[in-house]
Amino acid sequence: MKTRKKQSWIPVSLLLMVLFPLLLLPLASIFVFAGKGGWSSFVAALMTEDALFAIRFSILVALITSLINGLLGTFASQWQTFRQVILPALKGGLFSGSLLTFAHSLGEFGATVMVSGNLRLKTQTAPLYIFAQFEAGNIETANAVAAVLAVFSFALFYLLLRFTGGKRRT
Repeated sequence: MKTRKKQSWIPVSLLLMVLFPLLLLPLASIFVFAGKGGWSSFVAALMTEDALFAIRFSILVALITSLINGLLGTFASQWQTFRQVILPALKGGLFSGSLLTFAHSLGEFGATVMVSGNLRLKTQTAPLYIFAQFEAGNIETANAVAAVLAVFSFALFYLLLRFTGGKRRT
């Protein structure tokens, strides 16, 4: 039985060895390029009016999207039954779903560029700002904002794991 268990880990280990660099290298390059000019350059890139607006606007849109998703996704018909029976059973899933919706909305690019118009200081979300900065040749600025989104995403997924996956049920 133990040999079979060890053998099943071999393909998984090989897969992880191959995929881990494919995930880690692009993420590491964001932070390397974001910090290329030093800490003061990184902060200066984030403190521009455009960057601050794009980050704030992305967070606001993602928050509204996740609240609407959470509200509309849990309409079950009698409020009392919902609140006392269904909601306690859905609490973990609702929390997970809301956090995942928020994280996905925060980084959404395709649908946003098609719908928003990508107007500077009006509808430009952080992913659109990052794209515009790359197009303009401002690689460091684009990576600085991308690094902030990456750290924010890691924090969200830490919360998700901490509050939903970390508890053992007996």
